[in-house]
Amino acid sequence: MMILRLDKFILHEEAIENNIGRRKMGILIFGCNDAVSEARKNGIQYIELAEPILPQGEDYYSAMLILSDNESENIALCQAAHQYDPDIYIIVKCVNYNMKDVYNELGADRIIMPDESTNMVLAEIWRTLK
Repeated sequence: MMILRLDKFILHEEAIENNIGRRKMGILIFGCNDAVSEARKNGIQYIELAEPILPQGEDYYSAMLILSDNESENIALCQAAHQYDPDIYIIVKCVNYNMKDVYNELGADRIIMPDESTNMVLAEIWRTLK
């Protein structure tokens, strides 16, 4: 299932690179210093969000990694991300098992459950983006 979703991500990224009139800015990362370090180490273009607030402007992003331990911020940012750009690929950390359906309803493409290793999921993503 993970590979299928990553394939979708790759296709999605290639498709939106041709988005006319907007500048592609890479990925957005919220709530995980390790993800920022790994993106930098892997040469992946990113913008780190210090607050759960999306950047303003006409730029667009391939994906958003929402990885904080604060469930309410993750939910709010997941919802805002799809309003900001309905085509953005969202990877979100679910802190409480009971909230998985909420993220599904909000359109998250990949939900990292509490018993999953965030680092393992990120390693798959970095390999895909290289």
